[in-house]
Amino acid sequence: TEALYADATAAEVETALEALDNIGDVTVWKDDLGLSMQVSQGVEASNGSLFSIWTVEFDGLCTNASAWANCPNNVGDLPLMIATQDMLEYEPSYIYNQHAPSVSVREIRPGSTGNTREDGDDLDKIAVTLTHETDDVSIGVYEVQTIRCFVTNTSAWQVNNERHAFELTFFNEVISVQANTTIADLESLIEGFTYITDVTVESPDAQPYVCAESPTDIYVYFEAEKLTQPTFGAKNMEGTMVFTDEFVQGIDSITYLGETTGQYEIVYTPRIKGNYSIAIEIDGT
Repeated sequence: TEALYADATAAEVETALEALDNIGDVTVWKDDLGLSMQVSQGVEASNGSLFSIWTVEFDGLCTNASAWANCPNNVGDLPLMIATQDMLEYEPSYIYNQHAPSVSVREIRPGSTGNTREDGDDLDKIAVTLTHETDDVSIGVYEVQTIRCFVTNTSAWQVNNERHAFELTFFNEVISVQANTTIADLESLIEGFTYITDVTVESPDAQPYVCAESPTDIYVYFEAEKLTQPTFGAKNMEGTMVFTDEFVQGIDSITYLGETTGQYEIVYTPRIKGNYSIAIEIDGT
């Protein structure tokens, strides 16, 4: 964190911690304990608190003060924070012979990863989403791919749009797609691939056909096939120019670790470097 004053408020400590990339949201409160008493002409007087305690709770509430747009959820038994006291200053007294000030960090309540499960029955109910903090890219259990098809010869398109077509590839299979194919028909064509059983194809901008003079992305949601999938390819484009891409990249694997741990291992390979926020649900919660 940035340097903090020895008498920093709870809000100042909370803001400094939330500015770190690996801390999403915390709640901090401060307690001043003890009184440092001094004697002057036989009268005892308070000289402020003897020491302060800042209690930090990793709660994952994700307030606006968090540095991340989708803050990380810090759960489980987390590493202990480390405090440095190199910048603390004090005036030693030959009368009181006090110790030099110090800062210590203690764990008063370990975090928990949740209830121990005795089986791997949740495997098919787990949904995980990793969202990039700056780029419009994410990783999930099911892939989402996009298709954008431009009509390159607009005069011929107006006369006979059947002269515009392309071939869509997946693994080593090929399907022919006419430029005037509807979104619903494209869904049926894609489900004709051997290794695809169920997809949902949508055009957020209500584009009626696969291709257009000024097209927008058409989204293909994999509903049955999990994990990373080959990206659609386009070839033999006639009167069209087609671009395909991964909008949501599939994870590499998800495995139950066995015995009675109730733990799962999720493996993924980011294709864009940076910070990813992680959200995990089991059966929708």
